[in-house]
Amino acid sequence: MRLSFTAAGLGLAAGGLGLRGLVALGRVLTIADLPAYGDPDVAADVYDALTGALSTTAWCAVAAGLALAVTAWFGGRVGRS
Repeated sequence: MRLSFTAAGLGLAAGGLGLRGLVALGRVLTIADLPAYGDPDVAADVYDALTGALSTTAWCAVAAGLALAVTAWFGGRVGRS
């Protein structure tokens, strides 16, 4: 049971990191694909405004996943003592 919760927590954290990485990759690709008359600073600001909540959610998923994994790992060890 402890290993299942630990694996689930680590999977949630990995999913959050993957989501955050994809948001960052999307930002780079969006800014790189601007037309010649486009302003990269404005495009970056708009992209950050549109994906700000998604980035925050990704970091929350990482934190929650790590908290679950650590709690399950050490909670299982304390319970067996």
